[in-house]
Amino acid sequence: MVELQIVADALRNRRVITVILAAIILLLNGWLHLGLPSSVIAWGSGVVMAFILGDSVVEAQVHRATAVAQAARAAAAVTTASGETH
Repeated sequence: MVELQIVADALRNRRVITVILAAIILLLNGWLHLGLPSSVIAWGSGVVMAFILGDSVVEAQVHRATAVAQAARAAAAVTTASGETH
């Protein structure tokens, strides 16, 4: 059950959805002989990679800010509990 939840969470991720859609477009191009030029495929791949990297950086910054805020609250709670003032 836990494994299914992990897979479901991964499939809701914007980066995973973007990669799956890009792969589908590439596969359709090959199977249906859509004739997309390699330059279009290269540009599209670059855009997908830029989106994934940018989204990862933003998410990392959000997680970092959340971790810093939690650490500050924990430090304040410890200081308050020990009765120290700074």
